[in-house]
Amino acid sequence: MEVHIGRESVSSWKDFAVRYLLIVAGILSAWAVNQWNEWRQHQRVAEQARSALHEELSNNLAELRKAMAADERAIAAAQPFRKRLIEALAARRPQAEIDHELIASWQPDLRAEIPTLRRDAWEAAIAGQALMYMAPAELRRWSSAYATMRDVGAASLSQTSAQAGVLQHALVDWVVDRRIGRADPLTLARLLQWWETLAQANLALLASLDEPLSAALEVQPLAAGAAASAASR
Repeated sequence: MEVHIGRESVSSWKDFAVRYLLIVAGILSAWAVNQWNEWRQHQRVAEQARSALHEELSNNLAELRKAMAADERAIAAAQPFRKRLIEALAARRPQAEIDHELIASWQPDLRAEIPTLRRDAWEAAIAGQALMYMAPAELRRWSSAYATMRDVGAASLSQTSAQAGVLQHALVDWVVDRRIGRADPLTLARLLQWWETLAQANLALLASLDEPLSAALEVQPLAAGAAASAASR
C-alpha cells in the first residue's frame, strides 16, 4: 500500500500532525493486511497438514484394528485344541491315540499380526513447519499418537515379529519330526502355549496403540476383546 502526500507546504503543527497520522495509518494498514495474508497462508498450511494427518491416522487405526481382530480370532480358534491336547496328556492317553484323534485333524492357523503404520504425513508436517500453526492441544494429540507409534511400533512390535519367526521355525521342525515319526504331543503343547503367550503379548501391544490413535482422531477407542466383533461389522 502506498500513501501519497501532496507537496504543499505545512502551514501549522495541526496540518503536520494530520499528515503524519495519515502516513502512520497507511503503514499500519499495510502491515495489518500483510499479517492477515500470512495468517491465512498459515491456516491453509495447517489445514492441509491436518487433513493429511487425519487420513493417515485413520488408515493406521483401521490397519491396527484389523490386525487386532486377526489375533483375537486366531487365539480363540487355537485355545480349544490346546486345552484338549493338554487334557489328553494329563490323562496319560497313548501317543498314537492323541495323534489319531486330535493332531491328525488339526489345521493350524497361528499368527501374530504386525500392522504397517505409516508416518509420511507426520514427517511432511514437520518438514513443512505446519505444526507451528496448530493449537497446542491439537498438536499434543497428534504428537502423542505418533510418539506411541514410534516407541511401541518400532521397538516392541519388531521384537514380537522376531520371536514369531523363531516360533515358526520350531513349528516347522515339529511338523517335519511328525512326518518321520519322531514328534511328540508334549512338544506341540509347549509350542502352542508359547505361541498363545506371544499372540496375547502382541495383542496387548496393539491395544496400547489404539487409545492414542483414537484420541488423536477423537473417536471412541475399542474395549478389550472388541476388535474381532468390530471388524466383522
